[in-house]
Amino acid sequence: MKKILLRVIKIIVLIILVVSLPYFLSPIYDFPKPKPFSGNKLYNPYQNLTHNWLKANFHTHSKAWRGLTNGATTPEYTIYKYDSLGYNVISISNYNTINTTFDTSRFYIPIYEHGVNIPKIHQLVLGAKKVDFFDYPFWQLTSHKQYLINRLKKDAKMIVIAHPKLQSAYTSSDMQCLTNYELVEAMSGHAHSEKLWDAALSAGHSIWGTSNDDCHDAKHIGNTGVRYNLINVPENSDSTTILTALKQGKFYASKGWVGRNIIHLKKLVNQGDTISIELKRKVDSVLFIGQNGEIKQVNRGIKKAAYIFNKEDTYIRVVCWKERFRIYFNPIIRYDDTLPYLKQPMAKINLFKTWSYRLVLFLIYIAGIKWIFFGRKVPKNNSE
Repeated sequence: MKKILLRVIKIIVLIILVVSLPYFLSPIYDFPKPKPFSGNKLYNPYQNLTHNWLKANFHTHSKAWRGLTNGATTPEYTIYKYDSLGYNVISISNYNTINTTFDTSRFYIPIYEHGVNIPKIHQLVLGAKKVDFFDYPFWQLTSHKQYLINRLKKDAKMIVIAHPKLQSAYTSSDMQCLTNYELVEAMSGHAHSEKLWDAALSAGHSIWGTSNDDCHDAKHIGNTGVRYNLINVPENSDSTTILTALKQGKFYASKGWVGRNIIHLKKLVNQGDTISIELKRKVDSVLFIGQNGEIKQVNRGIKKAAYIFNKEDTYIRVVCWKERFRIYFNPIIRYDDTLPYLKQPMAKINLFKTWSYRLVLFLIYIAGIKWIFFGRKVPKNNSE
């Protein structure tokens, strides 16, 4: 019995060692120190808008991988459902596969959800050229997450950190450190991650907030057509102009109900240090939120509001509420000369820490292999 148990344990350890091989590839990064936005200028993504808005959802699942993944409806039905709810940009983001059902549309953006791991550390890959299957199956330190982002970005236009609060996949410390991505899911069907978005913004990362259903069953009313993004683009736009608008933050994230929202923007402008917002109808609350997620001002029962950008304000973003409906606007950010979305801090590889880390892993693997194949055997029972 002892021999059988020992063999089972050795097989389990061997499987763990094999599955853990990807950890050898990970470099260790030096991350930029948090540096809040500063400067005498204000970047306002809503300052010069067109009259053309596109309704988009970037996170939806359909049947894929012969039903092995969590998607209940066919791609055709999923597209039909979102089209009936008035969506212009309909993205099916199945796990590690690019769906091409909607690729004849000029708004089609190839996209997939990356991540097959226990902690649910996932990313949405927008404008993907191909699927990268590499992943860390178990734990992920911040450097592991950064390496994945960098790998994925090589074959994509943009990276979205998906539902970061789900299972605490990403921490505030992660969000203060990670670089080389553009968007975060501030609202999704599985996690509300507003505080983590503020952690990134407060560290000086110009990251824009998205809202996506993360729907796995298009027939489920409560999670279909609830969250979406309204993107401001020129007339006769295509996928290229959509991606450009996303990079510039020219969109806002909404939470509504079955494809509709009763909160709509008329204008959000700044004159000097004064931010002015006007909506098409009154809302219950307008919140102005700044550094570290602090609520700086609240206006109630209005459709117009103004806020004066103080000297200590590094960014201000606006949130509007009415009953179950809400809107998250992207932040207005302080800067000097280079526009914030063009001036992103970048993590750099620390070669000494990287090779020290790999050496430690190598020694652990050698010790594990030695024990499995050459370890002490269970002695025979002499009484037999």
